[in-house]
Amino acid sequence: MGIVGGQPAVLALGHTNINRKQLVWLLPRLPQLKSLDMEGNSWNAVSALCTASCPFLSTLSLKWVTGVDDDSIVELVTPSGDRKPGQQNSSRVRQITCLELSGSDITDKSITSLINAMPKLSKLNLSHCVKLTNASIQAMVKNGTNTKENLVDINLSFCSRITSDCIDLFKKAKKLECIDLQSCNKISKVACQRFVESSRNKYTILKDKLIVKKH
Repeated sequence: MGIVGGQPAVLALGHTNINRKQLVWLLPRLPQLKSLDMEGNSWNAVSALCTASCPFLSTLSLKWVTGVDDDSIVELVTPSGDRKPGQQNSSRVRQITCLELSGSDITDKSITSLINAMPKLSKLNLSHCVKLTNASIQAMVKNGTNTKENLVDINLSFCSRITSDCIDLFKKAKKLECIDLQSCNKISKVACQRFVESSRNKYTILKDKLIVKKH
């Protein structure tokens, strides 16, 4: 990896096979970084984000990162123990508004951890997270949660354990504009249509079970 010659706000490292040592070296040299794409790398490398030198990101893609599970999420959201004197004792992910976790091995437990650690979260991609259940949606729209107030876009496509029983819960998310339930085999098209017809917001179904708000 070459030496960084500027201060980019966006960095794409997807499928680069970067290792942890390289990322630990790189992150402190990019204090202005706001958007980071780590798609297809390993958690061993991505865990460098858990250090105190990680900049405060607003967008993070961990799609198809191997080894991401509940323990990984706990490590990600917990304030780092290696902070230097004067550094804030707070999670480095608290500014994130957009998070992508497609294909990870997380369970409902991780959703609660993420919601608590990311008060600004508005866009969440959980496609192909096959261990998630309706309890994750219940956690997102629970009274007092920031996601109930801020969530705009949720992708749950290919989440095979999510069922039709969860759909009406989305009505509690005040700003929700896009709900992707494509290839969720336990969610019926009829249930999606009923949601669209009964919701106070004016939604439409673009294709399969992709529900979007009309503008």
